[in-house]
Amino acid sequence: MTYEGFETQPIPMLRERVKINLRQRTVDFFGYFGNEGGYADYDPQPLYGKSRLIDASFPDY
Repeated sequence: MTYEGFETQPIPMLRERVKINLRQRTVDFFGYFGNEGGYADYDPQPLYGKSRLIDASFPDY
């Protein structure tokens, strides 16, 4: 998963998600950001609870 502004925003928005299916040997890409003139498959999803994924050494923890 790729989040827009993960390092700088308190609640970053999901930009892209990649799903890998090892059994079928397929890779699926899901786009979540389209407001920059691009096209998006889905609405952006916020990452709530970001503090659970980082530790105290992260800048602006």
